[in-house]
Amino acid sequence: MSKKNKKQEQKDQRAKEINSNEQYVIAHSMRFYIDYYNSVHKGAYPPKNYTSIVGNNVQRTRSHLFGMQGMEQFMNMDNAKLSSLVPRVRLLQEIRNAQGATVSSAEIAFDDFQSPSSITSSRRMRGSGSGLKSVSIDMEGDNIATSDRMYKVKLSLYFSSLDELFKKRMSPNGHYQYVDMFKLPKGPADAELPDAAKIRLLRLEYGYYPPSNPDPTLSWTDSEKTAIREAKRVLTLNLYKHSLDYNENGSINLSLEYHGYTERRAMKIDVFDLGLTPAQRKKLATARANSKKITKKGSKGPLGPKNKKLLEEEDKKAASLRKKGYQAFMDSVLENQKVYIVRHVAGSSKGGSTPILFPAPPSGGRTRFIKTLDKALVEPKDIPKWYSLKKTDGPPESLIQFFYLGDLLDNIIGIAKEDPGMVSGFEFSFGSFLYGSLSATGSGKTVSKNAMEVPISGIPISQEGFADWFKENVLEKGERIAYSLLDFLTDVVKMAMVSFSHEAKANTQGHAPSSPSLRAQSFNTSSAIPKGEIANVWSTVAASQLKNGLETKGLTENFFFYGVNLLAEPGYSSNPVTDAANGIYWLVAASEKGATKKVKYTKNDVKHLTEARMTSGGFSEKKRILWSLYKANVDMVGNAIFKPGMVVFITSNVFNQQDAEDLGLAGYFMVLKVRNTIEGGRFKTELETVWTKPSK
Repeated sequence: MSKKNKKQEQKDQRAKEINSNEQYVIAHSMRFYIDYYNSVHKGAYPPKNYTSIVGNNVQRTRSHLFGMQGMEQFMNMDNAKLSSLVPRVRLLQEIRNAQGATVSSAEIAFDDFQSPSSITSSRRMRGSGSGLKSVSIDMEGDNIATSDRMYKVKLSLYFSSLDELFKKRMSPNGHYQYVDMFKLPKGPADAELPDAAKIRLLRLEYGYYPPSNPDPTLSWTDSEKTAIREAKRVLTLNLYKHSLDYNENGSINLSLEYHGYTERRAMKIDVFDLGLTPAQRKKLATARANSKKITKKGSKGPLGPKNKKLLEEEDKKAASLRKKGYQAFMDSVLENQKVYIVRHVAGSSKGGSTPILFPAPPSGGRTRFIKTLDKALVEPKDIPKWYSLKKTDGPPESLIQFFYLGDLLDNIIGIAKEDPGMVSGFEFSFGSFLYGSLSATGSGKTVSKNAMEVPISGIPISQEGFADWFKENVLEKGERIAYSLLDFLTDVVKMAMVSFSHEAKANTQGHAPSSPSLRAQSFNTSSAIPKGEIANVWSTVAASQLKNGLETKGLTENFFFYGVNLLAEPGYSSNPVTDAANGIYWLVAASEKGATKKVKYTKNDVKHLTEARMTSGGFSEKKRILWSLYKANVDMVGNAIFKPGMVVFITSNVFNQQDAEDLGLAGYFMVLKVRNTIEGGRFKTELETVWTKPSK
């Protein structure tokens, strides 16, 4: 076979792959769909139940929402000042009613010291009281697969006796018991539905005590004091597990582990239940309980014919109700959906027909792209007429029905907000990412070229593709028993991201440039963010709204989906002052001052990465021999500044910056995980980061 015929065969095969997936067809002309969304659709159908955060400096947006502004004072602080700081941990218990309003709150305090009277007045002179021995806060990352456990908090406590756990203690705003920290809900209903009982929330704040009556020799500035005062975070805790050790002398060691509050409350709502009436929900709960009861009998021996028949009947009842649930749910979701129909026509080239379908003008000029998508739209009433006029001897043509992801998300969240399991003070927001072709500079560095901003809410979804996805993920998954709200939203957005995958770009352009990844993260605000589109998040969500502590009432927890495509993102200046203004802090090892202690590098073994780097020439022309991607583990003075998803600049005073960048040991790194430990009066922070791009 000649090279020409082989090339044509590969081209035809790629055309077959493209045309078998409507999302690939859409991907090739994505700019037109996004332009139409921005210029026409979002004005007519704005978000009502969520917030769409856009702005082409997507990196700065992430750093603004997740990080802390003005912390360069802390990052570059003298060692003497850093060593004088005292870690601070606070715990607050809130009691809320069914509507989410705070009924009472009490700060949980621990004994700072033991007085002689407390020791001699207690049994066996072992003293009384309690102590917080250590706290660890691990932020597990912003990977969408682990978004239901974004952080893990472990508390280690000591109690001089069992009585200390149950003794009622007073605080200025209410009372508390230490046992409240690991009390389980009264029953299954209380665990899931806030209207079944009052909700008990536990919040944790960590940071430092502000310098008070400071040593005059340290010469604290006002900006440094402000940085220390504001360098704190608040986490809402949900008990995961605990262990209690009762010692021979009657004292107790208690270990508590918490995960994110959102995991059990808002995110565990079953989307199938959203389509059921209260009476149908009750019937479904009864059928499930009966099935569980019959199945339990099987643990004592094989089920008899009678019980098998009963179990089959109950399972059928549950399956029938579940089917009604997701049918009603999808009917509700798609009821107000705006569905477009677009005509795609094949182009032509010197080598014959091009194996790509793309929007083209209704007549003439089939090889050029249209300027606006509306010229390719076909009104539903004109579909029969269009099919009757279609020529069989012309270029391949097809119709694609599609809708925008934001409409689907708006309907889903709107329905979920009516559910009693949705907690007050919990909101969803969706970001954007930059996407475009990549090119190499003369030095071998990869840079973005013609990158476009893609709002997640503006991603077009093929109606056929969505139907196939729903059939595969719901109908054919063995009549799945439940589908949590988080899983459903995550799967829907992941399905939309297919248009930006390596496969889509390889099939439509013959190569696979950098592909965005879907991430999720939560952040707190002192008040709710407005619904709709926010183009300037820095003014709409001011830094003061993101600074919160236990004294802040009515905190709103925001769950934020966003895309990351660092190689296509601008906003990296290679200047420490400008980067700090954008929320990117410089971590400089081997420095006489600053919060960075040590940087350790390890090779990141990503599947197929070595082969890809070898074929593309490595990081640069200068060091082609180094094919690996490096992680940097950074040991720091303890701080609450960093969260996964942020970007930092890492370098060292012991090596040449350019040489280090050629080796992938310096430059911009993305924070993957954060580990904070407070124990014995010491506070340390460890960052796990991965190299993403050079400084220039």
